[in-house]
Amino acid sequence: MLGLLGLVVAAGLSALPGTALASARPTARIAGEPTVNRTLSQAVLWNCETNASGSSCINPVLTAINKAHAAEGVRAMRLPAGFAAMSIPQQLLVVANLERSDRGLTTAVGLSAGLDRSALTAARADQDPVPSPFYGNAYGSNWAGGIASSLAVDFLWMYDDGPGSSNIDCRSAQDAGCWGHRNNILYPYQAPVAMGAAVSGSSLTEVFVGGDQQTGPGQPDAPLALRLAR
Repeated sequence: MLGLLGLVVAAGLSALPGTALASARPTARIAGEPTVNRTLSQAVLWNCETNASGSSCINPVLTAINKAHAAEGVRAMRLPAGFAAMSIPQQLLVVANLERSDRGLTTAVGLSAGLDRSALTAARADQDPVPSPFYGNAYGSNWAGGIASSLAVDFLWMYDDGPGSSNIDCRSAQDAGCWGHRNNILYPYQAPVAMGAAVSGSSLTEVFVGGDQQTGPGQPDAPLALRLAR
């Protein structure tokens, strides 16, 4: 397990030839990137490390996310009832879909068993997931290590991902990986969007597949759970 001060994050995004994306890195840049990082206090990060499902983690992180939303002119995030009792992969699905729906973007239809397996393999190896098999036309993936809270990791990916953050692909403002995790979460994937997510210790991963043509009943990327977003 990585220590709290050693938290690191990485991102990857790729697509089939002919789309707007060309390679795993650099990630595609999305309009509206923040100009500065927002941060969580060490006290909040510690609370999230010791009790990720507790109110001392969820409440201040949600408040911080909604301050960022307000600054961007985005409606407040509202977590569904029972969020704290969900599994971390389910929480990652819920939060990613809320980040997308609050901005009018297509949400994921749910978690896929195959994509969950790809995410778990990557989480165990501390790597970005790569969907295999790949049934879409574009995918993006994120990894974070060092903290077990899905909500805090979303904050880091979305609002603390620029120069000076723990993003290992953003050592200077000129690096293409700056805000890469945010860009992967908010990329305008074509519907249907499938998702995989996993946790191994304090290693968290998520992968999005856009234009996934295998999400129907009985197909390989059929959702295990319906998307949860308003």
